[in-house]
Formats: sequence, structure tokens, C-alpha cells
Amino acid sequence: MQTNQPLHQRRQLLVSVRSLAEAEICLQHDVAIIDLKEPNAGALGPVDQNVMDQVSARLTKHLPETTKERNHRISFAAGELHDWNFETFPRLIDRYPSDLIATFRFVKIGLSNANSIARWQSRWTQLFSDLPSSTTPVAVAYFDYERCAAPSIDDTIKLAAANDRCTTLLLDTYHKDCDLFGSISRTNLEDVVVSAKAHSLAVVVAGSVNITSLDSVLAAGPDIIGVRGAVCDGGRSNRLCENRLHDLLQAMGNFDPSNDAQ
Repeated sequence: MQTNQPLHQRRQLLVSVRSLAEAEICLQHDVAIIDLKEPNAGALGPVDQNVMDQVSARLTKHLPETTKERNHRISFAAGELHDWNFETFPRLIDRYPSDLIATFRFVKIGLSNANSIARWQSRWTQLFSDLPSSTTPVAVAYFDYERCAAPSIDDTIKLAAANDRCTTLLLDTYHKDCDLFGSISRTNLEDVVVSAKAHSLAVVVAGSVNITSLDSVLAAGPDIIGVRGAVCDGGRSNRLCENRLHDLLQAMGNFDPSNDAQ
């Protein structure tokens, strides 16, 4: 996610999709990051591998040569560390073909219930070991970490900072019964973003972000805003709505930091 221009100034958007059809809508609207995730399988539920294959093929094979950099615009969720079958798949590349993983720029796994895993930091590091050089692991910190027995945000920042390959932190909510400001104040969100950037991490803020909370989230200074439910008809488990996506992108474009309401 590194660019010559600060990402928060470019107002980047990440949209989580569950199908090739939803990915196509995001492509039509030039969404910065297209993230594969199955909302019915949890906060970071993985999609079926055939969906990964379809989206990867669409972005890396079916586009003209001059646009192949688009493969750096896709990411995927791999579930929760606590649910990962380490006996069968010691590493992510043991679960998914390495050449498929290589077509994705980012991969992430949640840390709910990780506090019950002995040496969870080592497990996380092991999972992402030997990734293709084109793919970057993303550290995930949950705002509601106490409710889901995840490591604290500070501990997750330390985990990311200690890994040479990890350059990005995702701040999200595990429970989707309220937006992120039900779990963290605006002032504390700003402090977390500052802390992560002090560790040279790009910051993605998600967690039921919607048009109502968008300006406050943007004002905290993240590099990327992540959404799913805000661009769907009737909630995150329903299909992506092109009109809602258009409206959200327009709202991001109209954001004026000088009008920030604290």
C-alpha cells in the first residue's frame, strides 16, 4: 500500500466482496482495493477458492498488459487464527496454491480468541512464513478485542512492527452489532492511527463504517477506509449495491478535513 502520495490524501477505499460479480462492480468504479471475504462466515470469513480463482483470473489475465498492476489491488481474508488447522496446513501456502496467493497483494487473518492460543505470535508468524514475495501479510486488530478475547490493539501493533514483511494494520470490529465508535472514541481512534504510523504501518480502518461516521473516520487520518455493509442492500450479508457504492465514493471525495467535527 505504499505510494508516492499519502494514501489518506488520496481517500482510498477498500470494499469487501464475496463474488466475481461484486468485484466487477468495484472495478467499474475504480475501487482502490478489492477484498475477498464471505460475510456469512464471520468478521474475516474466507470465500471459496473458486471465487479467488475467478477474481484472480479476471484481474491478472483478462486485462490488457498495461493494467496488470491491478493485481496489486486485491486482498483476501483467511478466517481466524483460532480456527486455523495448523496440523493439516502449517502455513498459508499449504492451504492455498502459492501461485494463486502470489496474485493477491494482501492477506489477513483475524485474532479473535487468540489469547487462548499458546504463543499466538509465533503461530501468526508461522502461518505467514514463506509467502510469495508479491504478497504482504496484514495484521488485524479488533476494536472490540476484549469482547472477542483478541490481543490488545497495542500488542497487535507490536506484532506487526516486529515482522519485516508486515507493513499494514487493519483496525476492524469482530462483532458487527454496532459501528466502530461503539468500541472506541474518536480521540482514541486518532491516537491508535498515530501510534501505528509511528511504527511505519499503513492503516486501514473498517468496522461497520458508514456514510454517517465516514467524516469522523477520515479525520482520524487512516490510509484506507474498509467497508462492506455500507455498500450493500440491507446489511453486510446482502448483495453489494452499486448506488450505495457510488454515494460512498462521492462522500469520500467531498470530505474536507478543515470541517472536521470532533
